[in-house]
Amino acid sequence: MQMQPLPTALPKPLFEGTPAPPNVPNLEKPSGKPRPPFLVPPGTTNLALRKPVSGSDSDPVIAPWK
Repeated sequence: MQMQPLPTALPKPLFEGTPAPPNVPNLEKPSGKPRPPFLVPPGTTNLALRKPVSGSDSDPVIAPWK
């Protein structure tokens, strides 16, 4: 099957005031290289685009200092 890159607009990283990453055993370290394109079959559309975001966790923080 032929695959094509899915155009993705990501926000700029925000490092100012960001706490240290949590101690997660399988968390990849930053590579310092641009991420490879996300490949999808032709005709794929993002069904979540412009949809409201929600969550069920009343306190969505994972941090050792909590």
